[in-house]
Amino acid sequence: AAAQALAEPAARMLAAAQACAVAAGEARGADGALAGTVRLTASQVVSCHVLPAILAALAQRHPAIEIELVASDRLDNLLEHEADIAVRMVRPTQAALITRHIADWPLGLYAHRELLARHPGAALPALRKVGFDQDTQMVDGYRRAGQAVTRHDFHFRCDDQVAGLAAVCAGLGAGVVLQPLARRLPQLRPVAPDIVLPVLPVWLTAHRALRSNQRLKAVFDHLAEGLRA
Repeated sequence: AAAQALAEPAARMLAAAQACAVAAGEARGADGALAGTVRLTASQVVSCHVLPAILAALAQRHPAIEIELVASDRLDNLLEHEADIAVRMVRPTQAALITRHIADWPLGLYAHRELLARHPGAALPALRKVGFDQDTQMVDGYRRAGQAVTRHDFHFRCDDQVAGLAAVCAGLGAGVVLQPLARRLPQLRPVAPDIVLPVLPVWLTAHRALRSNQRLKAVFDHLAEGLRA
């Protein structure tokens, strides 16, 4: 009972301290423009292949804002302020966070056009494939899509998604790629479009204490616009 009595005041003190830290971090340049640092986190694939163009446009709009990007597939804890804003492919569950569902990105199977030219008309089982190594998510996903595979059906295996995408782009095999990303890669062609793969929801997440910080709000809104495009 004593612990419960202390928990609520402690939570209020933590929220107040976080709000003060955010307020203290608000800054503007000499010309009144928004300035200061915003720390983002996103998956490695999104960080490498999606965010750079969005952040380049942000730099033109708000040149005094500095960006720190944590490119990681680990779910950093916004409640402990490890990042200001996160791009997530899973819905956040913490009640103390601001969350906005930005878009739904479908997955598709793609291969290099030269690989497909060497195997004209080949069905997916006949093609070399790129997949995960120890991570079972891709095997499970193929099976849910009606494809009976094991990890040994992937001729190139790597749990790093950036390396896996690079392998698909180099022609090592067919692999799963975000459709919005694949459309930006002219060397890729769709494979087995009749196979229905999951859709990944895109969530933008920030701490509630950041509502009053105009710099963070500007970055949050810009990311939402760019990720929705």
